[in-house]
Amino acid sequence: MLLDTRLEYLIISADWYDSTDTFRVLTSRHGNAVVETYAGSAPQVWRITPSGKVKNAGREETYLSYDPNRNVRLHTSTTPTTEWFIQDVGDVNGKMSFIPKSDASVCVRCPYPSNFVECEEPGIGGASHWFVVDAKKYKIHVESGGDLDVRMM
Repeated sequence: MLLDTRLEYLIISADWYDSTDTFRVLTSRHGNAVVETYAGSAPQVWRITPSGKVKNAGREETYLSYDPNRNVRLHTSTTPTTEWFIQDVGDVNGKMSFIPKSDASVCVRCPYPSNFVECEEPGIGGASHWFVVDAKKYKIHVESGGDLDVRMM
C-alpha cells in the first residue's frame, strides 16, 4: 500500500482486532501513545510525512517518537522526532508494521489487553501489526447500545 502524505489516516491495532474484533485506534492522549475506541476525534487521526514521520492531527503538533529504552511517546515539533519504516505486511491490504529507522530490531505494538503503545521485538507475544486506513473513507455510527458500525463511504 502506497501511503499518500496528503491524506489523514486511522491506525488500527491489529492485536486488538485479532483478539476482540474491536476497532481500537492509535491516539494521542496527554503525551502518550495509546489505543482507544474510535470516536472520530482529531487526536485519533494521523499523517505520514515524506521522511516517514508520523504526525498527529490533534491541536498540538506532535509526532510519534521512539527512544532506545523502547518507549513510544509523543513529542512536539520542537523536539527531535523519529522517522519510521512503514512496511506493508502483505497478508491483508493496509496491514503494516511501524519500525523506527534508528532500531530495525523492534516494531510498534499495543498488545491486547494493554492500551499503551510500545516497541518490542516482532516475535515476542504475537503480531506487531496495524491497519492503516484513509480516515475520510470511513464513517462511524454509534448506536444506542454503544456498538460501533464502521462503514466505507
